[in-house]
Amino acid sequence: MDINDRLKLIRANTKESQAKFCKRFDISQQTYANYELSKRSIPDEIKTKLQQQIGVNLNWLITGKGDMYLNDHQTDSIVTFRSPYTNQNQTTLLIPMTNMKLSAGRGWDWDSDESFTGELLPVPMKIARRFDGDKLIAATAKGDSMEPTLHDGEPVAYVREFENGDGIYALAILDEVYIKRLSMDRLKREITIISDNPKYPAKTYPMDQDGLQVLGKVVFWIHVE
Repeated sequence: MDINDRLKLIRANTKESQAKFCKRFDISQQTYANYELSKRSIPDEIKTKLQQQIGVNLNWLITGKGDMYLNDHQTDSIVTFRSPYTNQNQTTLLIPMTNMKLSAGRGWDWDSDESFTGELLPVPMKIARRFDGDKLIAATAKGDSMEPTLHDGEPVAYVREFENGDGIYALAILDEVYIKRLSMDRLKREITIISDNPKYPAKTYPMDQDGLQVLGKVVFWIHVE
């Protein structure tokens, strides 16, 4: 079931026609129909109104995981992002935050079945549009090994199952998850794992090292002041 199918299901639960349902958002029926037909992406302002007016769980709407509707606990955990990141005029894509901690230091246990916090990370559309939105996921960096590039507790967005040259990646090593800079030598079939903080030494592994899995490339983060 894709996001447009979940939108249809929400409307079906209200027992409203497209002509009536679209009035909730002050848009034409044709515009709304294009969302259900997946001819146009659903704007963030529509997603927000679904949450505010109907109580839709945006994590479920975006990812298909969790309950369709918010309960009281989930409602309390929703974060509204303000300037400089705005979801008006489709300038950002809201990415669901997972409970996963990407270690920039000591490893954190990896749970491949990601659970979600209810928070959403706004990624600028000029970045998000280059990737499959369903592959974008957000998590929290923990530790100091990526200082000064990343600080402890900062949110990052990475593209699952995406590798494209050197850069900062989320990876798993022996069931612990990390966020590190990777340098890939395709000729030698080696990956060098680099910490931006010079007090942590780099380590080099064969690309087929048992227990080593590249989860995805980091494409965006927010510095927390």
